Amino acid sequence: MRKSNRLLSRFTGTFAALALVIGLAPATAFAADGEASITIKEPTWSDGSKDWAGTQANAYLVLDQVDDSETDPAKKLYSVTTDFDAFFNIDTDAGSGSIDEVFGTAGTGGIVYLWFDDTDLSAGRTQPASGEYITFSGDDAKALDKTYGEADLVSRIVGDGGEGGSNAGVFYSWIEKYIEKNRNSITEPLTAIAGSDATMTISNLKEGYYAIDFKNIPSGLSLKQGVMIATTGSTSAEMNLKAEDLPFDKKISEKDANEWFDELTAETGDVLDYQLTAQVPTLTDYDNLTKFTMSDTLEKQEFDPASVEIAINGAAITRGTGADSNKFYIGQTLLATLTPVGYANGESSFTLTFVPSALEAYEGETVAVTYSARLTTDAVKVNVNDAELVWSNNGSDSSLTDSTEVYTYGIELTKTFSDATVSADEIGEVTFQLYRVNGQNEEPLYFTGSAGSYILVSDSDGTGSVTMDLKLDTSSRKLTVVGLDDDETYILKETNTADGYNLIDENVTIDLEAQADPKAMLLDEKATSVKLGSNRLTVSFVNNTNTTDTAIASVAFELYNQKGFSLPQTGGAGTWALTMGGILLIAAAGGLFVISRRKKSSK
Repeated sequence: MRKSNRLLSRFTGTFAALALVIGLAPATAFAADGEASITIKEPTWSDGSKDWAGTQANAYLVLDQVDDSETDPAKKLYSVTTDFDAFFNIDTDAGSGSIDEVFGTAGTGGIVYLWFDDTDLSAGRTQPASGEYITFSGDDAKALDKTYGEADLVSRIVGDGGEGGSNAGVFYSWIEKYIEKNRNSITEPLTAIAGSDATMTISNLKEGYYAIDFKNIPSGLSLKQGVMIATTGSTSAEMNLKAEDLPFDKKISEKDANEWFDELTAETGDVLDYQLTAQVPTLTDYDNLTKFTMSDTLEKQEFDPASVEIAINGAAITRGTGADSNKFYIGQTLLATLTPVGYANGESSFTLTFVPSALEAYEGETVAVTYSARLTTDAVKVNVNDAELVWSNNGSDSSLTDSTEVYTYGIELTKTFSDATVSADEIGEVTFQLYRVNGQNEEPLYFTGSAGSYILVSDSDGTGSVTMDLKLDTSSRKLTVVGLDDDETYILKETNTADGYNLIDENVTIDLEAQADPKAMLLDEKATSVKLGSNRLTVSFVNNTNTTDTAIASVAFELYNQKGFSLPQTGGAGTWALTMGGILLIAAAGGLFVISRRKKSSK
């Protein structure tokens, strides 16, 4: 898309970024090789919290002054350095002829187009069908200087040639792309690294035109590299930076609730919604943007690739179908490609890679990515999910991160009996079932695990791998259930007990309440409560500290079983006969007593 008609003076935009405002220093003084310098001024951060210490500036000599002894600015001449010969190897669209023929002879009108072909420059009289280009018209299309054609071309671009100064921004983006591609083969730049001072200076420079790029830019900021800057004397050339923050945010919501938070509590098996938001870059100031990606690593959660949706300024972006189901389009133009990574080693992840050029029409607007993931049965107390935004100015990567957290909880029941001699086999007969209270209903819950230790699953999967019946560990007489949510009410019912003991016929009501700070901790028994019928039980807490992220915080309590009377239904036939005979004798005696009373009353 054509960009040459945009003004270079447009350095601010809604994309939070760094903009570099520079000019060509006046050629007023002579400087021997190694005496020139470039001073770069620290920007004023919008929130005052950034520190540019460690930011590295690199200076690449593109055009070298031919005669260092020349002091007259009007007579100074510049030639392209060996490192940039290939860049200025200008091809014509006709495949033959010189660049002078394309530009024509003095006084010849018409438009000349200049563009970059990834390796070098090309020029012609025909408008390119796509991509960025620079135009020269009228007198600007006159033939180039035959001896110093490259310098002549640069002077027209960094001056007010073509159709305005915006050409300089486009041209400089090509220089940067060339540098990035050939960084390992061109001469190492002279550098400066920012410290605590408000300026840093690249010294020992020759006179000439330099391209400046930056590394180790503070997180949350981006940098427009600007146009080439000229060193022309002992007075240091100056570059003034401006900065704004780049927003990036991650939130979490219950499924389809559309209420966004930094953290949530959940049951294992719950599906949770996530949202990433960032601002579309202002490409007028970022012609050299070469990367823009969003990614997320979801701990103990299974990411659903089919759930991903993209919206820009609230308008949904079209998702492809079939083989293109992981691609998103604006019309026929590819906007982004999704690369999911399935669940393994306790996490799943994805990367969403945007096409920078496709974002141009939406510069300054908000891009939102929403998606879903299911909390797995190996969830821990604190499940952290780290998202990252990465962008690059021709290889100079910058990034921002944000995270959300998901917490889950549990219960720990200890069973006690009135007779301490109860056997392991008898303990193994005890079973419970757990229900979630939903309004007036009690929803049965399903679990995976083995005697003494169970994890909540979303529902019965019909394979026999889940159960409603919860059993005790026969050694410890404990039952641990994890994967529960806070702010929920659960009902625990004893469905079978040891032979010879009374079944607990009252429900155990469990209310779990957690706090955000310290994170993932259950509140004391005044908020988290366990009741047998209407009687509050004494509770304690297990793993309820903010020093561990893995062991799940649980409320602990005891349930007591009293030994009761029961008729023997097994054993020898004699025992059963004696018992039944005794019952018949008692019945007969009662009958004789009634008959005797009736006879007395009839006399």
